[in-house]
Amino acid sequence: MKKLIILFLLASNFAFAQDHKDLMISLGIGMIGSPSGRYFKSPEVGLGYAIDANYFIKKRHIFSLNYTTGNHEYVSRFNEDISKSTAVSFFPTSKVEFRSFSLMYKYRVIDINRFSMALGTGLGILTHLSRFPLYEENNNFWQFQSFAFAGSSNLAFPFKAELSFNISQHWTVGVESGIFLMPDFPWSGFHLLPRVSYIFR
Repeated sequence: MKKLIILFLLASNFAFAQDHKDLMISLGIGMIGSPSGRYFKSPEVGLGYAIDANYFIKKRHIFSLNYTTGNHEYVSRFNEDISKSTAVSFFPTSKVEFRSFSLMYKYRVIDINRFSMALGTGLGILTHLSRFPLYEENNNFWQFQSFAFAGSSNLAFPFKAELSFNISQHWTVGVESGIFLMPDFPWSGFHLLPRVSYIFR
């Protein structure tokens, strides 16, 4: 197995040896949220960040290491159920934070002059940390007690689209959007981030 991996890496390096390889570091800051569904009721929009290290193995082919994080508030399913059936003293929202580290492959579907568009997917680890309210029932009246915290990590499949415009030889501005697919929370962590990039040539 190790020999096959080594042969694959050598073959890949030979195939792309004729191309000049650039490294692009990107930083994005913008909004993050999740589609409304089984777990996230009435999700709010929160603040998200992303850092990418993009290695151009060819002009249109990119390997990327990505770290994305952010949080947003939402109404948990339990909160919604008790609010419909009983009186509640205080109704705080729940909150979820996402932390994702991914290895991705991106392909530039458009590369015209200074403008480019890339689509990518890959595999990563997504950690979500949740804060949710705890209640105590007294005579059919639910009283807020405190917040509880829980978290877990799982495999996730990131999907991303990027628009970029080169403003100089080394600087690029643009916007990226993406979402994560994972077993526990089928679709979560949708983000839309304006970003700036620096290219090491």
